[in-house]
Amino acid sequence: MHVDAPIAEIPRGAAREYITREGFAAVYLAVIDDRCVVGASQDLQQSQSALQKRSPSLRVVRAWWVKDRATADGIARAVKKAFDRDDQDRLAADATHVQAAIEAAARAQRVALTAHASVMKKVKAVTALEKRAVSAATLTGDMKPFNQAYAAYRVRHGKGAMSYNVARARLARVLKLQGEGGGCDVTGAIAEVFGDGASGEAPN
Repeated sequence: MHVDAPIAEIPRGAAREYITREGFAAVYLAVIDDRCVVGASQDLQQSQSALQKRSPSLRVVRAWWVKDRATADGIARAVKKAFDRDDQDRLAADATHVQAAIEAAARAQRVALTAHASVMKKVKAVTALEKRAVSAATLTGDMKPFNQAYAAYRVRHGKGAMSYNVARARLARVLKLQGEGGGCDVTGAIAEVFGDGASGEAPN
């Protein structure tokens, strides 16, 4: 029996944060023995962990990315309807047939699927540029006002505030875009990340 290997790389760290920030979602295909599980996810690391809690042998072997979670959910639902399922929601089909069904569902819904490897290559390139932008800001001391602005932002928003890592990733994105345009305005980038009133001073 042919055994499908797990996908080579699951988004973690900066890549995971970038995908979350952009709102992309994956349609994934996991296998166990001669059965398949299809689902939608914006966090493949979390989905893989959840699958393996159900069964340690379940592994994500293929994934395709689409523009958002609703699109991925629509494809996954259509595929599940095309096959018989057991009481654990596993499809009675092998990976080759399920992949064909995923591709057919995407065509029927006029959705472009992007291969997981292609997405990871692009994401790693973008996050590397963003990391360099933040590193440059750190070397020039420009991260101090960012840290002050984040502290003030947390006071304003409390539990509803984005995490520091998400805020830093957004700053990196803005700085990267500025760099592409030949500029570097850290103060303006900070204001863009946190919105109006994003200064390093605590609110009154």
